Amino acid sequence: MSIDGSRELISCALAVEAQLPVLALTVCRGLVVVLYDPDAGLGRPGQFENLRAYDAEGAEVWRASLPSSTSSDCFVALTGGGPFTVGTSSFSGYRLILDVETGAVIESEFNK
Repeated sequence: MSIDGSRELISCALAVEAQLPVLALTVCRGLVVVLYDPDAGLGRPGQFENLRAYDAEGAEVWRASLPSSTSSDCFVALTGGGPFTVGTSSFSGYRLILDVETGAVIESEFNK
């Protein structure tokens, strides 16, 4: 789902005010999983952990750790998932499956 830079996320009766431009989002197990636009991290020192989950009150539950240590890495897409997982891919060429409740990596595959 493309949001086109909007900062207001409303889906399935959950509302979160985003702090950065949003590229995509999904709702799973009562959490809003948000992929922030990778360009919002330009000029920031270190890595930009741009995949985060929020509860119904808007509190951050987790930030997904990037699969590489390079400062240019970021998440670039949400790629589906299952009832308890979220799929994503990174700029560094990894496809990841994350536990939706914790953000922990369940599966990681290098694709490049």
